[in-house]
Amino acid sequence: MVISTFLIATVLYDTNTRVQSDCSLQHHRIADARLNLISDDQLTFYRYVDKVSGRVVFLPPLHTAFILRNEMPIVRLFDNVRCDSNTSVLVVDVGMNDGVYTVLAASRGCRTISFELQTKCIVISEITLALNSALHHVSIRQQPVSSESGAVFTLDINTDMCDGTYGIDNKVSKGKSRPHLEPISNSSSTQQLSTVSLDDVLHDENTIEFLKIDVEGHEPWVLKGAMGLFRRRAVHYGVFESIHWDRGEYNTTTFSQHLITIAEIFDYGYRLQCINRHGVDLTLPRNIPVLWTKQQFLALTTTGCTDIAILRNHE
Repeated sequence: MVISTFLIATVLYDTNTRVQSDCSLQHHRIADARLNLISDDQLTFYRYVDKVSGRVVFLPPLHTAFILRNEMPIVRLFDNVRCDSNTSVLVVDVGMNDGVYTVLAASRGCRTISFELQTKCIVISEITLALNSALHHVSIRQQPVSSESGAVFTLDINTDMCDGTYGIDNKVSKGKSRPHLEPISNSSSTQQLSTVSLDDVLHDENTIEFLKIDVEGHEPWVLKGAMGLFRRRAVHYGVFESIHWDRGEYNTTTFSQHLITIAEIFDYGYRLQCINRHGVDLTLPRNIPVLWTKQQFLALTTTGCTDIAILRNHE
């Protein structure tokens, strides 16, 4: 982690950032037995001044620097999230990882539902939330999110890692009748987990202030399972990663099929906008519009994007 690069990337980074946690964290609602998953150097947090709340927020140790260096367009979009302990407002974080966006939402008083498969990521997130006295705002679910509920995945979850590239699609074995993730280390714990769809989990929710989806190539399936939310216009703002399914890295579903699935969002009064090109080949044609119509979106041969925003019309 290169601090000098990070300092250049954002003025919100405080030079007194590295705050070593202490034993008092064990008094929070965190299972003591799981703390041995985290080494001492991974309990060093980032001190971040949240310009929305004006508060100092401690952010998690593993991926904060990457996000504030490479995902500032998403962070700026996320600045629309203002909850002020209004319990009717909900943030949903699918693919939480170590919890940067979850922690930001909870520190603003937002009720937050987060989904993450990796045990170590969940533990780090819970510790960070406890450090911010925000754990009570968050429900973390260790469930895979997909287009429908009830599909069974056999997952090998490495308890030693909180990997930013971990996902369902990038470890699916070929020729299996059901998706199966291959073991990734000797410390993997094999679990059978059933998928859930966002439509099923959130069917009683009227307002989702922000929906973030970052699941390493499985985004079209997650969106397909959330179309009821868009039909009800429950989602105000959203963002989903596009780079992996755009490139066709992990599955055989064609790019045009993904576009058809996602383009249904336009029919419910939303627009899609490319907001981030980090990691994208900048030699691509630059005549790709930043803000697409449905017809333009369906005609794409590549999105040319890393992340796409979902914006409700009139927002």
